[in-house]
Formats: sequence, structure tokens, C-alpha cells
Amino acid sequence: MINEVLNNIKNELLKNNGSSNSILSGNSGICLFWYHYNLYKKNEDSFGVFQNSLEEVFDSFNLNQEILTYSNGTIGVLFLLEFFKKKGVIDSEIIEQDIYDEINKYAVYELDNNNYDILHGGLGTLMPTNLANKTDKKLVDLLFKKINSNDNLFLWNDFFTEQIHFNLGLAHGNPGYLAILVQNKFFLTPSNFKKVEKIIKSIKSFKIENATLSLYPNYSSNQNSSRLGWCYGDLGIASAFWQAGKAFNEDAWQQESIDIMLHSAKRKNLTENGVLDAGICHGAAGIAHFFNRFYKETGIKEFDEARWYWLDETLKMAKHNDGLAGYKSWHGDNKEWINDYSLLEGIAGIGLVLLGFLTDDVEDLDWDRCLLLS
Repeated sequence: MINEVLNNIKNELLKNNGSSNSILSGNSGICLFWYHYNLYKKNEDSFGVFQNSLEEVFDSFNLNQEILTYSNGTIGVLFLLEFFKKKGVIDSEIIEQDIYDEINKYAVYELDNNNYDILHGGLGTLMPTNLANKTDKKLVDLLFKKINSNDNLFLWNDFFTEQIHFNLGLAHGNPGYLAILVQNKFFLTPSNFKKVEKIIKSIKSFKIENATLSLYPNYSSNQNSSRLGWCYGDLGIASAFWQAGKAFNEDAWQQESIDIMLHSAKRKNLTENGVLDAGICHGAAGIAHFFNRFYKETGIKEFDEARWYWLDETLKMAKHNDGLAGYKSWHGDNKEWINDYSLLEGIAGIGLVLLGFLTDDVEDLDWDRCLLLS
């Protein structure tokens, strides 16, 4: 069944002629799918498709730099190119310093204006793998401004509502802040242990007492239960704690992460947990990927059971006659189902998740660094 759906996704993506090169909603994310699909197939045809996909992204990289954000702009494309440099796929110094200079200016401006959003603001500048080596002192000072303040609450302007509150979503809030910092080698020094501890304590201060569904809310301003998904909810918090625990060899943080995941493994009511589609962002495939990664890293049987449960739900959702490989993405703001090729909400991301179930090596899941998960 996995191979059948994967083949259908492959055929649909061959028809895609998207104009955007963004990492989460455009061709850069789709290029990640083709790379990993080629690793699985290992034939001349699949390599050719990947090579063409990468060349298309590379050739247009310098053509449009007015959008600098990670989610929709230059920084996301830069992440992809540096990902492939690290893999040895790109072996030349392809990125000019002035691009980094522009990104640093953008980051300083956004952080100085309290826009710490990962996808649409200043924190996303740390997503490319070697950008940390090119940051200036003012940017680093702004990155640590929240941690170094006397206030234990890391508050910033919500990108969507402009409300100032403590955001508990991996995609836009403090768990993402934590994950980005511990993923960057420049931050991993003994002197920064207390900074990480402070962020973790702040997140934990919002844990819901006697929780019946989620352990954490979405925001400090709303104590309702959160959905089960990548963008918001317990899974993203667990992932950030896990990565921090591994980075600083802190067993207590890793155990806290496992406890959150064990609680989440019991949550299997789709309606109750806000699961309407299969996409990674807030759908069944994203949940399946969390449990697949955690099972491969820990071997805990509850995570094994949960990953197959959510994979089965993902496969069942390929049911739309007018969808892409049977899949459609639910857009709640407009209350409509749409066809989506992308990594974050569409079939490229679903395909990457499926490929992750066809390997026993957790290193094959490394594409998920683009989602702050490794």
C-alpha cells in the first residue's frame, strides 16, 4: 500500500510546474522529496528527475530576493542549497557573501522589531546550516535578548494576530526558538546551558494541570487544549525538549520529551485532536512522522504502535477523486479543500513521510531539519 501511494504521488509531482521556489510551499521542498525518492529507487530515471529539480531551483536562486523569510523566500532556498552542499551533491562555493549580509540586515531589523517568528521573521535566519558562522554581534545579541532579560516569559508579537504573548507552537513560538538554538553549533557551549534551561522552564510553566487532552495550550493567552500536529501542540514541544536533551546530554529533558510523547500516543480521536487531512503541518502524516522518528531513536513500543496507527490514517485519507494521488489539503480559513503539491501541507511532504517508513536508518529522516525536527 505504501509503495502504491508513493508511486501515485511521484506521478502527480512529475506534472507539477510550480513557480515558487520556497522550501515549505514550493519547488525547494519538492526537490527534497526527489532527492530522497532517488535514494530509495536508486535508478537513472529517479536521479535525473532530482537533478533537473535541483537545477531549476539553483538557476533561479538569484532572480528573486525581495522576499527573505524562511517559509516563503530566499532563506528557505538557501537552506536547501546548503543541505545539498553538506550531502556532497553541490561541491562548489555557490553562495555569495552579500546574500548572507542581506539576510543579517533583515534578521536584525525583524528581531529589533520583536518579530521572532521562525517561518516569517528573524529567527528563521538561523535555518541555513552555516549561517551561524556568518552572523554579526548585533544579531547574536538580539537572539539572546529574550534569554538574557530578567523576564522569564519570552514574549513577542504574534505574526498573525499582532498580539503579544507566549507562543507554544513549534512553527511560530518558543519551542521553535529552542530547537533553532540547539541545532546551531555556535550555541552549544557549556555557558549556554542555563539559557536553554531557562527556555525549557518557561515552556513547562504553561503545562496544563490535570490535562484530559493536550498537556500544553497553543498560547499563554488561551489555556484551551492544543491540536495534535507539527505546527502547534505537544509533539513540537516534545521534539524541542528531546533535541535540547541530546545536545546538552541532559537526561531529564529527554525523559520529559518521552513522557509527552507517551501521553500523545494515546490520543487517537481525529476529530478531538483536530486532524482533518494528511499533510505534515497539521495532519496525519506529520503525526506519523513524529512517532516514526521517536521510535527509530528510542525503540519504545508505544511509539511503534502509534506510528503505524497514524500511517494507516494517512493512507486512508487518499480518498478524494479530484485530489492529487487522492489527497487534498483542508484550508480552514477559507473552509475549502485544495490540491497541494508542497512539503508542508501537500503531497511532497506526505511522500517524504512514507519514504521514512521504508528505511530503518533514522539518518534517512534528516530532511526534517527543514521542520526543526532534527
